[in-house]
Amino acid sequence: MSDYWFKPKPVGYGARPSSWKGWLAVAGFIFVQVALASLFMRGGADGMASGAFMLWFTAFLLITWAFIRFCKSKSDGEWKWRTGREQ
Repeated sequence: MSDYWFKPKPVGYGARPSSWKGWLAVAGFIFVQVALASLFMRGGADGMASGAFMLWFTAFLLITWAFIRFCKSKSDGEWKWRTGREQ
């Protein structure tokens, strides 16, 4: 059994989950991002202050970047643009 959690999409760029581990990783990523946003949104009725927004946005980008790198490392194949016409 392979240790790949994702496989390249047949059309477009990127990968999609191909095992329960991949789906769990995606669910965990979404959970972390929602928890992080809700943590920063506790600022009151005005929502996030400017500094808190920048901190949240920076964390959002770093976590997303790390998740994409992780997905690439666990993918069965190269990430490239596919039109669906490749044989």
